[in-house]
Amino acid sequence: MIEGNETGGISLQENAELSILGGNVVPGWTPVLIQSNGSTGVSAAFGSQLTFYTGDAGVQILNHKDVGIDVYANSQAYFYGDTTITHNGFSSNPSRAGLRIDGNSEAFLRGADISQNGGPGILVLVSSSVDFSGVTFRSNGNGPIVCDSSAYMITDLTGTSAYPGASLPCKVPHNLGNHRHYDTAIHVPDWSHSKAMEDKYSKLATLKH
Repeated sequence: MIEGNETGGISLQENAELSILGGNVVPGWTPVLIQSNGSTGVSAAFGSQLTFYTGDAGVQILNHKDVGIDVYANSQAYFYGDTTITHNGFSSNPSRAGLRIDGNSEAFLRGADISQNGGPGILVLVSSSVDFSGVTFRSNGNGPIVCDSSAYMITDLTGTSAYPGASLPCKVPHNLGNHRHYDTAIHVPDWSHSKAMEDKYSKLATLKH
């Protein structure tokens, strides 16, 4: 749980990489909860890479003033599985959103629940793009997804079937469908040696001289 940090929950910059595994990806693991961390839950910037690879109820990002996840400045985000982005973006910030993709950045989503955010579920700006399928949008203040004139999306949804009476408000550059993707499971590193060393030093630190 990452909670109550006034200046944000997680921040990546300058070619940093972070993979978050949650839910039942590994037996016995519990959901990852990122909530109520000031304006932003997770940010990835300046060429960074962010991955959410989750099982049931895997990662939940909620209750941030401006944006749940912010990806900008030539950065990328990859979502696979049961990621929930909810109840973010209830400030007066005009670029508030559940997920914001900005500044020549990309998001690739294969499954997520993006709901009850104050702005749009996804906001795509300044030559950025989003490729998503299997995503559920519910009750977002400014609709499911909003793009500026330079942004693009690829989706498995159509305007009429997904949102009766409305069209999707972003440009679709071709009719070839989503990028073909084959799931390759993330292999969890073997931390047993590091854990054994940590236990050893912990015991040494508690010895009386």
